[in-house]
Amino acid sequence: MPPLFRPLGYGAAATGFTALALLLLHLLLAQRLEQQQRRQLVSQVSATVLLTEVALERYSPLELSELIGTRVAVGPHPPQAPPGVQPADSTLRRQAEALRADLCRKLNSCPVVWAVGQRAPLGPGRGVWVQLNSPLETAWVFAPIPALRGWPPDPQLFTLAAAMGGLSTLLLFLSLEVQRPLRQLDAALEQIGRAHV
Repeated sequence: MPPLFRPLGYGAAATGFTALALLLLHLLLAQRLEQQQRRQLVSQVSATVLLTEVALERYSPLELSELIGTRVAVGPHPPQAPPGVQPADSTLRRQAEALRADLCRKLNSCPVVWAVGQRAPLGPGRGVWVQLNSPLETAWVFAPIPALRGWPPDPQLFTLAAAMGGLSTLLLFLSLEVQRPLRQLDAALEQIGRAHV
């Protein structure tokens, strides 16, 4: 290989190794990361639900929204989206169903969970309305649900993949540029040694 193309070849190898490592790490760790985020979300939502249920006994929903910084609504159904707005996507509905199942295990009651996917000026954002266990009136609290991270990958995951790609490229470089010439030198010295014997 001409000397000019060697750095390009190693650069392409490093890119390929990094992409392969990123793909493998994403496949191995994405599900684990999603489960960890889900556990954290369940803890946050259950704490918000319990706090809101207790606080609704003393404050109106409007005052409570201002106090805790979360939207609270009163009515038999959560606030509806304006006409023409896209409904929640299938991923959000799946996340809402999983959240409901987890909340049923964590709370004393099994709340109704209603997925909404409106963007900020039209609605509260991407998340769910959770029905509160209120003896006075039917109330709902909004819990934002972040979208699952697909691309770009988590920066720590990308850094780890880049390190693995760099290490693999270094091993390839050492194998091709250092080990091979040393083996050739060893073979040549062995031939010279046999010729002199």
